[in-house]
Formats: sequence, structure tokens, C-alpha cells
Amino acid sequence: QAGRRIVASMCLFIFAISFLHFSPGHARYAWSSEIALHHAGIPLALYVLLQDYRFLLLDAFLRFMANAVVAFGFIVLSLGLNAKFQLLHNAENNPFLQGVLSTTACVVLIGAVSVRGRLQLLLTRVVFRRPDREPAIREISDQGIRSTSEGDLLQQATLSIARFAGVARCEILAVNSRNDQDLPNEPTLTEPGSENGLYSYQSWMEVCLPLRFTKGDGAIMFLGRREGGRRYLSEDLQELGWLGAVIVEQVERLRNSELQRLVSQAELRALQSQINPHFLFNSLNTLYGTIPREAADARRMVLNLSEIFRYSLQQDRSLIPLSEELHLIEAYLQIESLRLGARLKTEIHVDDAARQSLIPILSIQPLIENAVKHGIAVRSGPGTVRLRARLQKENVLIEVTDDGAGFQADSLRSKSPAGSGVGLENVRQRLRLCFGESARLNVESSQLGSTISFMIPASRPQSGISKGIPASLTTTQPQPITAYS
Repeated sequence: QAGRRIVASMCLFIFAISFLHFSPGHARYAWSSEIALHHAGIPLALYVLLQDYRFLLLDAFLRFMANAVVAFGFIVLSLGLNAKFQLLHNAENNPFLQGVLSTTACVVLIGAVSVRGRLQLLLTRVVFRRPDREPAIREISDQGIRSTSEGDLLQQATLSIARFAGVARCEILAVNSRNDQDLPNEPTLTEPGSENGLYSYQSWMEVCLPLRFTKGDGAIMFLGRREGGRRYLSEDLQELGWLGAVIVEQVERLRNSELQRLVSQAELRALQSQINPHFLFNSLNTLYGTIPREAADARRMVLNLSEIFRYSLQQDRSLIPLSEELHLIEAYLQIESLRLGARLKTEIHVDDAARQSLIPILSIQPLIENAVKHGIAVRSGPGTVRLRARLQKENVLIEVTDDGAGFQADSLRSKSPAGSGVGLENVRQRLRLCFGESARLNVESSQLGSTISFMIPASRPQSGISKGIPASLTTTQPQPITAYS
């Protein structure tokens, strides 16, 4: 087979170069001969192109031939009518007949377009046996409404694509924002054994359908062989591209609805936590005033509790600078230091360039709290909790580590205590909804300790996003507590 291709290609190549001009003059050649000479290499190009893409271009070629047949038929009909009735000759000096012929020509052109459309539809339904994409679009849209999670939606959409394309095997692969540049821009045919940095094409894969989301992440769907041995044609890839756009639209809609649900839950928690907030702060103010000045640790704890509650009751912002969250973490760690004493050691290392990066509110404190609760508080000896935040190119990497006894990954789904009402699973979801899959929580835990980390873009706050929180929430000198009224 390969030898026949090489021989045929060489013969066509020799045929093409044999039409080279050996004379500087071309005046003796007719225009038809000139066209033949200048386009002699077209058969060679077509042969090379059709070797691997003959089925992909088959539908385009048949449609082109159908259009040519329709156009040729109308031209022959027009010439026949003109030869029989001498219409053009009779209309030379007859303006009325000229108008009638012009109107008839317009009607004939409209009729030709209608006939062409019906013929194309016939080719689509009968020759290419291509199903209508509208039912598939409605099915995917209904799945977007019924699905409760993004993974469930993608799995159901994969089954819909498989039914539409008539394939027995169809799989989907998630791609995060770090390597989504390797995704193709449109549905393409695969070459078994090749690689593109994300995956290697297997023998059963024939088409890859990319799905790009607005958060920078994406997915790629692989389709196998079609039933009955049918080939993927160019219009099949276009149809798959349409359905892929519908899937992306439904995923974005589901993400927006999930974000709205989380916002609604946060607002509900805010309403619940703001029941008589002035009573809470007035009580803390009274407690602070009754503690003797000699009990500096107790007075400092009341101050820190007040600032933590005030911070937790903020519901007007979803993103804050990292530096503001650090104030809360320092206050929380001082309270835990008073409770655990010398058993708790803390280390905070934050790059100055990363302090103004925006993070979801209460996205680090629950990780610190988890490290203290599951790592340090359960052991008899001293332990260390470390917080690191550093720049990595255009991202900020945040890591919380402890040298405790470790914990089960399932505990990440528990709600954090201390009345904050924000669990680590909520942190995971808000990171994903705000920054995409690249900001997902990475968990490493063993008997030697645990590390929870995530990476976010190194964005900067816009004017007005920060609202004057004190530079330090923990002081050695007592400060008055502002009472809510």
C-alpha cells in the first residue's frame, strides 16, 4: 500500500513538472492552455490531501457536486428556453419583456436556492444518515437543569454525545488551567500513537472534542468508532462542535447557580449570626471591663475574640486581600496559644508581594483551625503549624502544614468549629467557583504530618475593595471594644 502511494505520488509529480514553461513567450497559447499549464499541479495536491482525509472531504465534495448539478440544470433549462423562444433576441427592443425576463430570472434564482436546500437536506438525511442535532441540544439542556453537580452533568452529556454520534465508546478527561493550552481549538480527528502533552491517543480514539470553560480549565471528550463503520465527515465535526458549545454553556450555568446558592447560604448565615449582634459585643465589652488589668492574657483573649467575631460577620465582600486574613489568623493563633500553651508553635512566612493578592474570605483560617484541631491538639507533645504564602510566576501558592499525627481526607468535609459556620468543603467549593479547578485544595497527610495547599492567581485589589481593618488585631496593651447598637 505504501509503495503504491509513493509510485502514484512520483508519477503525479513528474506529470506536474512536465508542464513547466520552456519558452519566455506565451502569446501563442490560448487562455485555456495557460489555465491548464498553471494548474497542472492540482491533481498532485488533491491526491496527497485525499490520502488521509478522503472521508473527511467526501461530504464536501458530494455537496459541491450536487450544487454544480443544480446550477448546471438551471443553466441548461434557461439556454433551452432561450433557444426555443428566442427570448433574449425578442427582448432587445421590448422594455416590458426585459422586465418580465428580469423578474423571471430572480424567481428562478430563488427557486434554485430552494431546490439546493432540499437537495442538501436529502443528502444529510439519506446519504450521510446524520441525525438532527436539535433533540440532542434539548437533551443536554434538560440535563443541565436536572444535574446537581458538574461531574454528573459532564457524564450525562457524554452519553448524549455518544448516542448522537452513534459510538459505542466515549470518554471524558478533565483538564486544569495549567495545561489547557494543549487542548485543540475545535473537534479534530486523532492519530493513534501520537501525543500532545496531555495524553496519548489510543487505538480506539477517532475524534477529540475540546471543552473550554471561562475559569481557564476545561475537558476533552474522546469518541470511538461509529456503528456500522461510518466515517466522521467534516459536517459531523461541525455538529459535534455545536454540541460541545452547548455543554460548555450548561456547565457555566451550573457553576453560576452553584455560586449563587453558596452566596444565598452565606447571606442566611449572616442573618442568623447577626441576631442581636450588639448584645454580643456589649457583653464582650462588659467582660473586658470586669477583667483586672493584671490579667493581660485574659484581656487580650477578649480583644481577639471580638475581632474574630467582627471579621466573621462581614458579608459585604467575597474577596479580600491576603493581609486582612493574616490579621484574623494571628488573632486566632493567639487564642489557641493561650489554650494549648507551649504545645503550640506557629510559623508564618508570607512574601510581601503576595500580601495584596485577593483570596476568598475565610479561606485560610479554616485550614489553620483544621491543623490545630487535628494535628496539634490531639498530641501530647509540642507541635508546629506553619503558614507559607509565596509567589510562583503569576500565581500565589498558599500552604498550611503541621507535624501532627495526620487525619483522614474525609474530615475535610466536616464543618469547622468555633462558630464560623464555614467548613473546609465550603472553602473547597468557593475556591473552585472563584478561580476554577486550578485552585482546588491539595491534601497530603501521613503519620508525620499534614499539608493542605492551593494556588490562586496573583491578582491585586481594586480601589475601594479594602475597608480599613486595623493593622494588627492583637496587641499587648488593652484597647476599648466598640459596642454595636
